[in-house]
Amino acid sequence: MKKMTKAIICLILCFAVVFSLTSCEDFINDIIDDLIDYYSPPIPDGPGSTYEDLYDKNWADYDEMVEIVTRLRAHGTEVAPIPYFDCEEYGLDVKFTMTLPEDWSEGFENELDYFNRKLDKFQAVCVIFFEETSNEEIEKKGTVYAYFYDHITVISWSKDTVPEKPNGAEDIEIKYDHTGSSDYYSVFYNGKIQFGIIRDPSYGRLTDEQLNILEQTINIIE
Repeated sequence: MKKMTKAIICLILCFAVVFSLTSCEDFINDIIDDLIDYYSPPIPDGPGSTYEDLYDKNWADYDEMVEIVTRLRAHGTEVAPIPYFDCEEYGLDVKFTMTLPEDWSEGFENELDYFNRKLDKFQAVCVIFFEETSNEEIEKKGTVYAYFYDHITVISWSKDTVPEKPNGAEDIEIKYDHTGSSDYYSVFYNGKIQFGIIRDPSYGRLTDEQLNILEQTINIIE
């Protein structure tokens, strides 16, 4: 009887562990799905309405990104704080990417004038390249730029997280979390995870030197 009771208890524990792991995986998948919806524009049905037909990934340097955010907010657009790493002095290339309508710049002598408006939705993310490149080179390669350059992409932990500046924080840590189709790192300070980093695992994990540089150069476009 005691042996049977122990066997039943073990079986229950096994089911509990499997359930907890499944729930954790579902939770992570839910976060990923939310982020995909958050960063991706809607795609209508019908001919000529693929993502490539309607939208284009555009790139900006830091000064351009600040100017874009300033113009959009001046016209009532809600722009979430954008986490990035101010690490160009270490030889890294800091860029920002945003998805805009395919013909967004037509009719503007100065492309920045497009942003003198209120947009219903605007998102931009920072991409750190570990090799020098240019906006023109990346744009020529389109959405497959990830296959050509060693880089990381900075993303929000969730669509509801508002990252803070790390001024005076003594608990800064960038920690490897998990891997799948991408390696994921969490950026922790002020007692909580502030945002995340995604990296193509084919480039290997971030080195201690790279992590040290990133931990020293955390910043936010507020």
